[in-house]
Amino acid sequence: MPEMKDVLANPLNYGFEFVADEVKTDGQGDKGTSLGDGPILTVRNVGQFSNAFPGRIEGMLDGSSARVISQRVIRNARKHNSRISYEALKPLALAAVLGVRAPRVSTVEVKVEVQVFPMPDGTTTRNRAEFLEAYGLPAEG
Repeated sequence: MPEMKDVLANPLNYGFEFVADEVKTDGQGDKGTSLGDGPILTVRNVGQFSNAFPGRIEGMLDGSSARVISQRVIRNARKHNSRISYEALKPLALAAVLGVRAPRVSTVEVKVEVQVFPMPDGTTTRNRAEFLEAYGLPAEG
């Protein structure tokens, strides 16, 4: 697959362009609330597009056109960030049309409990045996 940076900089070299068109929250025609213009990926040269991205034209023959995919991605992006720029939407639309899945980032919080024992000299230790020995206490057994 070609480098995304080059594809985004020269889309016509790969058989497509981005066309600014209004995207609405839902529905068709006059229904829905306008989310403003978004970059709709439009294939202009099927041969170039197929050569650059083998199998993607066939993947769009199931009714999921590049237009519908672009609109869905723009709708979702604007739902999460209404201020996302037109230019920032282009790589999202392209990746979705090409079937590239964005990596997901998950944050996992781990709670670790550590026992710390005060030593006679004012320091601390995590070693229970060292603590017991420093105070002359019998080791647990």
